[in-house]
This record gives sequence, structure tokens and C-alpha cells, in this order.
Amino acid sequence: MALRQRIASRMRRVREQEPPARPVRLSDTQRTEAFSDGVFAIAITLLVLNLSTPRHHPGELLQALLRQWPAYVGYATSFLFIGVIWFNHHQVFTRIRYVDRGLHVGNLAILFTTAVLPFPTEVLAAAVQEGDPFDERVAVAFYALCAAAMCSSWLLFFTHLSRRGPLVHEGVDSAYFRWERFRATVGIVLYLVAAAAAWLITPVVALPIFSFLPAFFWSTSEGIIDILPFFRRSRGAGGDLIRRSPP
Repeated sequence: MALRQRIASRMRRVREQEPPARPVRLSDTQRTEAFSDGVFAIAITLLVLNLSTPRHHPGELLQALLRQWPAYVGYATSFLFIGVIWFNHHQVFTRIRYVDRGLHVGNLAILFTTAVLPFPTEVLAAAVQEGDPFDERVAVAFYALCAAAMCSSWLLFFTHLSRRGPLVHEGVDSAYFRWERFRATVGIVLYLVAAAAAWLITPVVALPIFSFLPAFFWSTSEGIIDILPFFRRSRGAGGDLIRRSPP
């Protein structure tokens, strides 16, 4: 009995000497959203730097401008792509109440991979304009890898967010995080497929993927479960469809 009391007393002293647990520091989303909007604005503005007056002889300005068509296409597509990223970012933050250190890291990863997109855009436009087949394969694969990295940052972001329930507003459907990770995974896989196809086969194979994914991310920016309202309805007594509570 005395031995048990001594052990209990020693354990109590050890617990008293342990440092208190560090509190988890949370912040609101205002500064994070404002900073992110600034980065998106700069990234989307940098795209226009890829457009410049082409060198030409007198009387050949029109032909020189027309030869720059890859730069125009690159500007338009990447402008829309970054716009879709910004819109997705805005939509997810309507569901976020607080930001912790891990979510800051995930958000910075999204900004890092988005801000770099003007660079592969310029590389791709220059390669297409020059017309060398090998350089075109390299440029398309490089662009696809950068886009896959961007999707990976979203996967990191949503993985952390799904494990931190107090960070989101009450009433957010847990299925939202599962579908958002699915969207990010689709982007990673398809962009890697585009990179491999461009390198091993032909850059043209990657073009449908480059067109499909921004449209996919735009159409599902408010959440896949929000664009499938029939999953929230029942067909009556048959109950063929899944009932889901609104987020």
C-alpha cells in the first residue's frame, strides 16, 4: 500500500512539472483572404507581360501580330484558369471560419503554385510560336507538371481542412471535403497524363485535358454536392435517391 502511494505521489509530481500544452492559435480569415486576393491579382496581371510589340519590318506589322497568336491564346486561357482558381478559393473560404498554422501553409502552397503559372504559359507560347516539335513537347509537359503541382496544393489544403472541424462553419457537410479532395486528385492525375502524353506521343493530346479541367473546376467550384440537387431529393416511397442534408 505504501509503495502504491509513493508511485502515485511521484506520478503526480511529474505531471505537475510537465509544461502546459501550447494553445492552438486561430485567426480569422480576413487577412488571409486579402493577401491571397493580392497574389491572385498580381499573378493574373503578370500574364499580360507575355504580350509585346513584335519585331517587324515596315509594312509587316499585321503579319507579325498574327504570328503571335500563341501568346494571345496563352494569355486568354491562363487568365481564365487563374480566374477559376481565384473563384474556387473564394468559394471555399465562405465555409472557413478560422485559420490555423497548417491551413496557412496549405494556402501559401496554393498561392505559390498559382503565381508561377505565368512562367510556363510564356514558355509554352514561345515554343509553339517557334514551331520546334521537341521544344513544344517540353513546354506542354512543363505546363502540365506546373498545373499538377497546383492541384496537389489544393489536395494538401483540403486534407488539412477536413481534419480540423473547428476551422469551418457549423453545418458544412463532411462530404464536401471528400468531394473536394476528389476534384484535386482528378486534376493531378489528368495533368500528369497530359504531361506524359505530350512527351511520349504528341502535344496535341494534352489540349483536350487543358480545356476540360478548367471547365470542370469552374462548374464544380461551389462543391460537387451542390450541383447534384437530385441527391437531396427522394422519389417518394421508393427512396431510390440518397437523402442528404444541405450543407
